[in-house]
Amino acid sequence: MSTMKLHDAVVPSADAPARVHHCGLTVIRPSAIIVNGIATLGPPGTSSEAAGRYLSDVLDKSEPTPVSLFDTYEDAAAAVIAGSAGRLLVANAYHAISTFYMDPRFRLEQAFVFDTAHYGLAARPDEPLPLNVRAVTHPAPRDLIGQLVPAGYRIQAVETVTSTSTAAAQVREGKADVALTTSTARRLYGLEFISPTRCIRMLWSVFVPPSGLTAPVHLLQEAGAHDGQDAT
Repeated sequence: MSTMKLHDAVVPSADAPARVHHCGLTVIRPSAIIVNGIATLGPPGTSSEAAGRYLSDVLDKSEPTPVSLFDTYEDAAAAVIAGSAGRLLVANAYHAISTFYMDPRFRLEQAFVFDTAHYGLAARPDEPLPLNVRAVTHPAPRDLIGQLVPAGYRIQAVETVTSTSTAAAQVREGKADVALTTSTARRLYGLEFISPTRCIRMLWSVFVPPSGLTAPVHLLQEAGAHDGQDAT
């Protein structure tokens, strides 16, 4: 039987580094959640963690909302369903996000725009880098590899893992030559960028159990659809 792994919880502090290039575009008014806590993708160093910290900062709470990190978004969802967290935070670039939109155990509470940390190809500074490299990445930003690979290098193979932070760990452990990872994870695992970097303007969805919404959310009206018409 599979078990879900909970990473160390993260609580934002007053001395947390400032985040830039973001805007809080909330399309559905946040509701009052009885269970505190945001569940999202870990381990530490992911863009999901940074977005979770941002969401924690803007929630109208007298105390900081803890951010719990999980191996997968599905594990994070299971934590919300089990009642150990109140909100599920998912990047809209995640290939299986439709699962959470369709799951009757969740409702979309709000959405916001938050830029990711800078992504780049990172390698160990203490190891020579071959010209034909093995890369590792989360599936969502995989297309960035071709955009960022430096001249003179060739991507021999690409392996996918559960997060860009996990990708950095794989390089640190010698399981791959380069990781497409964030600037945060690069620092955590002692890697160096060998390529240009760029951030991604990302939409983030926040899901809650139906009981967590204080009022019905009329999604069709929010989307500009009319009664009796289909909407996708």
